[in-house]
Amino acid sequence: MNNKVLVIPIIIILYCFDILALSYVNGEKIKNDAKNWLKTFNVEENLSILPEIKYPVCDKIEFTNISTNYSLIKAQCFSPNEWSLILRNKLEKEKRKFNVKKNIEKKSKKPNFPEIEIFVLKQQLEKGVKISDLDITTKKVKKNFKSAGLITSREELVGKKTKVRIRRDHPIYAKYLKKNWLIEKDSKVIVENNSGPITIKVDGIALENGDYEDRIKVKNLRSDQVIYGFVLNKKKVLINPKQN
Repeated sequence: MNNKVLVIPIIIILYCFDILALSYVNGEKIKNDAKNWLKTFNVEENLSILPEIKYPVCDKIEFTNISTNYSLIKAQCFSPNEWSLILRNKLEKEKRKFNVKKNIEKKSKKPNFPEIEIFVLKQQLEKGVKISDLDITTKKVKKNFKSAGLITSREELVGKKTKVRIRRDHPIYAKYLKKNWLIEKDSKVIVENNSGPITIKVDGIALENGDYEDRIKVKNLRSDQVIYGFVLNKKKVLINPKQN
């Protein structure tokens, strides 16, 4: 009789322990589930979690990768209790270094640009200097720069004045050069005024750049008067051009 009395409390105690065991999920359980999940992706497991940690019971623990290399994993429960935690998966340092090195090598790969021949200056020229044929040479370079407006012939360079300082061995663009005007600002000109049968000519100074038939301002050196005229050639500006 006494033996039967002792058996009943033991059974009750064991049953209570089973109930308690089913009421939570410990760290060991979470780690094992995460390990099996990582295996499906062929990822090594080196999870860090305390085995005695306890979370409310869960029907199924869901795992999500929240890093680029499975070093951080999110464990979540949705039923019958909702909870989540972040697991750290400590990967081998050697593999991390390899991945970093691989990424650096990938970024350092340069595109294979074609080689072209361009016109360059033998020496640096300052602003306002006229370029001669002796200043020019050619150079083979990788075409890794903009080619729009690039000077492609000697004819485009010889006799042109520099608009800005141009360094030696550098690509030369049209925007670096001054335009060859028929008459340039501050150059001496002959101002010719045709008034009926009478033609008057005086010396003047061009106050603007101009091409053929452009209307520009000139200064009459005799009277200091500023007047407008039309460019005829490199030396002459007409005040009242004759009508054909």
